[in-house]
Amino acid sequence: MFKLGGREALKAVNDTSSRGTQEVHLTNELFVPIFRNRDYRMWQLHWNTMYGIGYLGAGTVGFKYNQLVKSDAAVVDAGLGSEMAITVRDFDVLVSVVYARTVKAPDQLKGSKVRFFIRTVR
Repeated sequence: MFKLGGREALKAVNDTSSRGTQEVHLTNELFVPIFRNRDYRMWQLHWNTMYGIGYLGAGTVGFKYNQLVKSDAAVVDAGLGSEMAITVRDFDVLVSVVYARTVKAPDQLKGSKVRFFIRTVR
């Protein structure tokens, strides 16, 4: 079954209430550079790059095709966040933080979440 919420889908949706065999969603993230290719030192950390993120997503999920076109089942969520590249010794650390909140959704799917992702490269 498909889930409407998650890292690559809508970010503010409750995953346990959004399952179905038919799903459609669209997400868009706008990255705005705050600083790039710099070396701001803080203790052992070297801050290289920071982006501001604006996020908007919309979608719906259901067990039948006709449930996908019902406007009362549609979900719209929006959010703000940041993505940073930090160097710690020999490691490049990529950190993403996004706060998302549902703008329009059925009651069981409404909510807000903070999504935090960390990846390392050596």
